[in-house]
Amino acid sequence: MLGFGIFIGLIFPPFAKVVLDAPDALSPRFMLMCITAGLIVGIVNFLLFKIFVSRELEYLARGMELVNRKIGEGVSGGNYLASETQLDVRSEDIIGDVVLAFNKMSKTIVSRFNRDQLFRDLVSRLANSTDLHDSSQIILQGFMEATGAFGGILYARVNGRMEPQATVGLDKSEDLPDTALESQGVVDKAVQTGQVVDIDPDLDGFIWITMSTPLGKLKPEAVKVVPLQIEKNTIGLVILVSRVKKVPESARKVEDLRTSLTPYLENVILYQKIKKLAARDSLTGIYNRRFGEQRLSESFSLCQRKNLPLNILMLDIDHFKQINDSYGHTAGDLVLKELAKYLENHLRQEEIVCRYGGEEFLIIMPYTEVKEAIKLACRLRRGIESDLEITVSMGVANWPTIQTSNIDTLINAADDALYYAKKKGRNVVACNEGGKSGLTLVSEEDI
Repeated sequence: MLGFGIFIGLIFPPFAKVVLDAPDALSPRFMLMCITAGLIVGIVNFLLFKIFVSRELEYLARGMELVNRKIGEGVSGGNYLASETQLDVRSEDIIGDVVLAFNKMSKTIVSRFNRDQLFRDLVSRLANSTDLHDSSQIILQGFMEATGAFGGILYARVNGRMEPQATVGLDKSEDLPDTALESQGVVDKAVQTGQVVDIDPDLDGFIWITMSTPLGKLKPEAVKVVPLQIEKNTIGLVILVSRVKKVPESARKVEDLRTSLTPYLENVILYQKIKKLAARDSLTGIYNRRFGEQRLSESFSLCQRKNLPLNILMLDIDHFKQINDSYGHTAGDLVLKELAKYLENHLRQEEIVCRYGGEEFLIIMPYTEVKEAIKLACRLRRGIESDLEITVSMGVANWPTIQTSNIDTLINAADDALYYAKKKGRNVVACNEGGKSGLTLVSEEDI
């Protein structure tokens, strides 16, 4: 700037002589005045630039460097990026416009990175989950985080019904439906078309959702229904609620989430179906031997840790071979099915029955004293004889009456009691008390 001022001071006298025809334009005095004036102007411009423009540019340069460093640290560390990547706009001139443009670019980078990071986190968590409820919770929270929704619920199609698997921020009261019904027209529209639907609760009659807040229950101002589809089949439904008239959202984020997360929901639904099929006996529909032994092992470990009793009941149909020989295997299969159904209907929720093999069934009774197990065995024996018109023999073994840390030993003790009952004439209950007491026939009257 100083050189430019001197340059102007040098060329102005000839300019004044030629163009303005000034008689003293080339005099030493006039030339010195022009050079001095140019020098002063150059110094003033330099000072103004240094005080105002240069300081703003230095602020912008330092800010850009800081923002770039934070973005680099976030990218390399795999962390979410914060709003610290924005600079303060301190002027309304061209420099201010540059800062605004940089902030816009920075915001776009941060938004895209955070979206990608959210997807990576969700996919990582879903890849390690095989439980339908856990996976549904992860997916629902992902949609809520991406859209800024206050609460939500995720339905998944299980056994042909849209059943709730995860909720956040909603009042799970008796008004919350167990299934997403076709009678909810706006919901059915989303299910059938696969399109995201925005709902005004006041206009669309969507009144069964309320939000739980520190101030009590509130009806949402807006609802968004997001169907999750695989090949045009809706396998899940995400319903998001907001306290403002419109659920904050990015349509691109919602679509990206639907594309990325729906296959994981499908996989875990299929896994649950396969797991259920693998745990069930194909003929009777009750648990199979493999699953029964697994549950027995889990119950045994828990009872040992908490010093609680555990009972095993082994049940066998008397003269089952004669049923097959006399009436055919179809009749024998029907007997097995009816007996399995009867046992399931007459056991408590914590009690498990499985088909152990052939016509033999295993009943697991945790947290129950041996006297109660014997009473149950006797009631089942009488009920089966009365209602199904067949007879069964049963063997009972109890831990810690049977002193063992091996589950196979306990199973064998119940099995020994079962065969003792058969040996003593069938249609009776025997108990293996271990030790000197050994095997004994029992009835409710003995207790």
